[in-house]
Amino acid sequence: MSELESRLSTLETKCAQVMPENVNTFEENISHLKAQLIDRDQELLLNDIDLSGLPEQNGENLSNIVMALSTKLGITYEERDIVRVERVGSVRRNRVERSANDDLNTLPPRTIVVRFVRRLTRD
Repeated sequence: MSELESRLSTLETKCAQVMPENVNTFEENISHLKAQLIDRDQELLLNDIDLSGLPEQNGENLSNIVMALSTKLGITYEERDIVRVERVGSVRRNRVERSANDDLNTLPPRTIVVRFVRRLTRD
């Protein structure tokens, strides 16, 4: 019985020595992966353009709005150059909110985000 207790004690000591090393390695890996994820998120945002201040309408076609805006600005592109066009933020059913002094303030329209296939097209 004492031999088993001795072996168990030895194993517990070894585990106590190995565990901190593994935890440190795992923490370093997690930090490295978080940094990579942040870098990739930033790279994806480089293909985006944010358009703010454009009024919202029910049933709007954002692709047509972006196409009309680019034509007015003298910018040419093809629809295949765009990955996605969407408004970001929560949907505002009642576009009026009360401020601290109880005056009515109209909420600004949500931002339109246009994601291009290539950064060169965006530029």
